[in-house]
Amino acid sequence: MFEMYYKDKALYPIWGFATGIVIFIIIYGVKVLNPLYVDWLLGRGDLTQHYLGAQFFCRSNWMFPIGLSDQLAYPIKTSVIFTDSIPILAIPLKLFGMFLPDNFQYFGVFGLLSMGFQGYFAVKIFNIWKIDWRITLIGSVFLITAPIMLYRMFKHTSLGAQWIILAAIYLYLRYDSMENMKFILYWGLLGFFIIGIHTYFFPMCFFFVLGSVVNKIINEEKIRIYYFAPIVTYVLGAILNFWLLGGFSSKAIGGADGFKAYSFNLNSFFNSRGFSRLIPQLDSVSDFQHEGFAYLGVGIICLLIICIFVDFFTINKNKIKIQSIDLILICIGVIYLLIAVSPVISFGDKELIEIPIPQVFSEIWAFFRATGRFIWPVWYLLVLYSIRKIQKLGIKIGIAVLVGCMILQIFDISNVLKSRNKWLAKTIVYKYTDDEFWQQLTQYRKFKHICISFTDYEISKWLKLGAIALKYDLTTNAFYFAREIDGMRDNTEVLKWQEPNEDSIYVFLPEQIELLEDNMHSLRYYYLKDFVIGISWLEKDGTVNNFSYE
Repeated sequence: MFEMYYKDKALYPIWGFATGIVIFIIIYGVKVLNPLYVDWLLGRGDLTQHYLGAQFFCRSNWMFPIGLSDQLAYPIKTSVIFTDSIPILAIPLKLFGMFLPDNFQYFGVFGLLSMGFQGYFAVKIFNIWKIDWRITLIGSVFLITAPIMLYRMFKHTSLGAQWIILAAIYLYLRYDSMENMKFILYWGLLGFFIIGIHTYFFPMCFFFVLGSVVNKIINEEKIRIYYFAPIVTYVLGAILNFWLLGGFSSKAIGGADGFKAYSFNLNSFFNSRGFSRLIPQLDSVSDFQHEGFAYLGVGIICLLIICIFVDFFTINKNKIKIQSIDLILICIGVIYLLIAVSPVISFGDKELIEIPIPQVFSEIWAFFRATGRFIWPVWYLLVLYSIRKIQKLGIKIGIAVLVGCMILQIFDISNVLKSRNKWLAKTIVYKYTDDEFWQQLTQYRKFKHICISFTDYEISKWLKLGAIALKYDLTTNAFYFAREIDGMRDNTEVLKWQEPNEDSIYVFLPEQIELLEDNMHSLRYYYLKDFVIGISWLEKDGTVNNFSYE
């Protein structure tokens, strides 16, 4: 009976998906899958941004485009895209919000599905190359436990969906074996869904669809207009969803400083950044080069070295011929490598050479900023190459080598796996800042808004106030977005041109002495641990408010 199942290649991708699910549960446990368990998402930086962004979006009234909300930078309308809240799940959550409890999260389930699809598409790719089923399933573990994916999971959760890159590679490899209409449709759907997960994946997959068109032209030895249809549907699908989600309607501003600070360092394939038990962290030009984190792991490094030797001896015996599909794949990898290192190529703490970037290109690219992330397609191509090549040693030897390298790989990153399991195995209870005060204040009067009156980029403080606003059904005028929102800083200076409103709570930092003195006759202050809270002296009827808090 087992023989029947392992010989059925149609089941292999399902095995890959199941392997990803099992590995996720081993690493992260099952508590995060509880949609009502939300405390683990609070007090966690970017992870909190994603959760709060989703909650405020779902709590807001429907607008058009459908991804807009006015809850986080009130009254400015912002898109759910710019809180990295995985719009593809946030939209259904809002649609069925009336049937769901107030606090609801989908980030655990998203992580589970991401690792499942990581295994699914890894196996789909190996099937194209006709790799032995045992090597296929063992090899999929390397991709499911990819350090670059684990590094993002539940930190920048949407960026943990790196199966999208594998899906793009899979479609690229199917350029000549899939029906034209289906091929065109799949690229359009991929472009559409990418924007519903994270916009960074759009350029990360673009050169694969471009490469598939180039392959078609080379193999057919002619050019037909319809050959370019996959590129058109991919781009149009992305533009359509970006528009529907309010990306063009938000006042988001790019930042071009990422070309240098957030780039890929040439030592990043071997720079563990605490991910290894065997290799220490290495120097880099900038602390922000963690965006180009691409640690391979000792097991994969050993596997690559073995495969390079295999290819070297094969080439010497004139037994290797590079086909156009592989040659273009190499070119795609080189393109992404050049993007990732731009504009200053660095190795360790040394800057080697600077690549001149035209101003026009710099301004366009500013929207994506963190160039170092574009090393991810290269990482996956290297690992896929090594697993594909290991079969050249023969099935039995290949399996033995692969198992040995996998054991070495898991051992190398085991401390990180344990730390993630330890973090999420316990039940986390989030403590709201000065919660007793906020309870009493919101019971005293029906407030509508929290007006933050400081313009410094105080991410942790903005997120604390965002959590309070969510709990007590308030809007905020400033929040931590993936990109700066034009006009949001003006929101924080509202007291310069407007008298305090009785439905607003004004929040200051203790060091804003001058601003506090300027408004001392119109606001009554309450000094807390992190903030100074101001509410209007007068009630709607003109009487002095009598709220007190000790």
